[in-house]
Parts: sequence; C-alpha cells; structure tokens
Amino acid sequence: GGQREPAKESGSAPTMAAVPRSGWVLVDKQARTRMLQKLEKTMPSRIRLYCLSCWAYTLTGAWYLWALPLMPPVCQSSALMSGRMFGGLLVLQGFFSYMNDAVCTLGKDGYLTWATWEALDRLLAWTLMVNTVCTAMVWGQGDASGGERAHRARLLVSASLVASCAVAYPMSKAYELQGKMDRFLLWHSIWHFVPNLLAVLWMALHMEPAPGLVPAALLRVLSD
Repeated sequence: GGQREPAKESGSAPTMAAVPRSGWVLVDKQARTRMLQKLEKTMPSRIRLYCLSCWAYTLTGAWYLWALPLMPPVCQSSALMSGRMFGGLLVLQGFFSYMNDAVCTLGKDGYLTWATWEALDRLLAWTLMVNTVCTAMVWGQGDASGGERAHRARLLVSASLVASCAVAYPMSKAYELQGKMDRFLLWHSIWHFVPNLLAVLWMALHMEPAPGLVPAALLRVLSD
C-alpha cells in the first residue's frame, strides 16, 4: 500500500518537541504508533475495544435508518441533510474511523495512504458532529410528543450527547499528543462509544409508540 512505514527504532527515546508556554511535551506520530504497537502486546483487550469502538457509528446509523418510519416528521430529517443521508453517512463513518484509527494508526497497511484515511475520517466525523449539534436544537424545538416529562428527558439526553463529545475528544487528543497512549485508548474509545450510545437513546425517545418496542415502553414511563 501507499502508507508510510513508521520510523525504525534506533534505541533512542521517542522524538519529542517541547512546548515551553504550555509545559507539554509533544510526541511525534511515528513514535505514537510504536507505542500503540507495544500496547497491542501488553494491553490487547484495550486495543481490541478501541478497534471495535470505531463501528459504533455504523450501528448508530443503521439504528436511525431502521427507526426512520417510526420517527415524528421533524425527526425524519436532520438539520443539514435528509434523514437517509444522515444515517447512511453514519454507517460509512464506522468504516472510515476503523481504517484511520484501527488500521493506519496502529501501523498496518491501509492500501491508501494514512493521510488519505485521516482526511476522510476527520472530514466526515466533523460534518456529522456539526450536523448532530444542529439537529439537537431542531429536534428539541420541533418534537414535544409524549408529554412534558418525555420532552425534558429528550433534551437531557441530547445535551448529554453534546457534552460527552465536548469532553471526550479533547481529552483523547491531549493524551495522544503527549504520547500517553494507554489513556488515549481509553478516552478515544469513550469518544466513540458514549456519544453513539446516547444518540441511540435520544433517537429511541423520539420514536412513536409501537407495539413490542422498548422505546414505546420508555415513552409510556416518561409520560406518566
């Protein structure tokens, strides 16, 4: 493939660049990859969880596409695109995330260059993030079904979703740049899992009651 090979071990410490104003020491990309490759041997379970977390986007997108017919009209589209496009891009994001985070970042051959997968992952991830934040506002104002209690629950979950993104991604990035890769693995997995789990719950709470569905039971409890 076209991926650049990580720099070879020379017996010296990872390449670092001091940042005097912040007191941080930044670790370069190739050194971070070597650290992750060592963690594959010493912390294989955390690496596996990190790799699996990439597909949380795909599951969320598939859930939304399945739930679309049961959503109120305002929730059948998102702020910046149609509901079907939003769900389809979430499904695709799982693949892009996996190729960048679980393949190239771990030093494996991604067929395309690492820079290509990284650009695709980040472009789509941030597009979806902006759309999600805007959609939280649109859906919050447009869907008051299920009573006041259900409405408050949806607002709480959507606010928690946005807050989880605002916390988890910066923490993940900070630990990554400092070369604290065990903590990076933890926080990047949180960045993938928690917002997606909250998104699934958020969508479920917007679904119209339907026989046999857990979301219908949730709505009945919340509206009592």
